[in-house]
Amino acid sequence: MKIRAFLLLESLMALMLALLAATSLMLIVGEGQKVERQAELAADRAFAWHVLRETGASDFMVHDHKYRLQGEKGVFDETSQQAYQVKD
Repeated sequence: MKIRAFLLLESLMALMLALLAATSLMLIVGEGQKVERQAELAADRAFAWHVLRETGASDFMVHDHKYRLQGEKGVFDETSQQAYQVKD
């Protein structure tokens, strides 16, 4: 009886550890994708700002977002209706 209870407890602990590992992995991957998407959007805005400034075009489309210049160091994303400042 003691051996059966010990094996059951051991199995439950292994299952809990496996669930904890899977949950941690999902959180890490999810946060990594979020950071990657934010970096991609920042690079897109900087690229759009550079192209708009150098070519004198009125607007520029990058990855389904339409940008136009706003001020000296800014771009306006017409798709999301938000203004952003571009860092040097």
